[in-house]
Amino acid sequence: DTISINHNWINAGSLRYMWDFLLKEYANVRRELAAWGLEASEDFEDQTLNILRANSKLDFDTVAAFGQRGRELLDSDDRRRAS
Repeated sequence: DTISINHNWINAGSLRYMWDFLLKEYANVRRELAAWGLEASEDFEDQTLNILRANSKLDFDTVAAFGQRGRELLDSDDRRRAS
């Protein structure tokens, strides 16, 4: 007997959960940096995004790229069906 486990947790069904997770992590990082008094620094947002990327292996650009690629695939599929 064999069990196959799919480790791909980013798909159309999980996109909403991934987005919610990313927003919560983003808020957590901002809150932690602010607690350290770093919210006034010039690079606060850059540092927030760097830490977000390091902690979650995701960022808003990556999620946008997933969405864009998904849209391209759906559009391509629609065009293929229409012809």
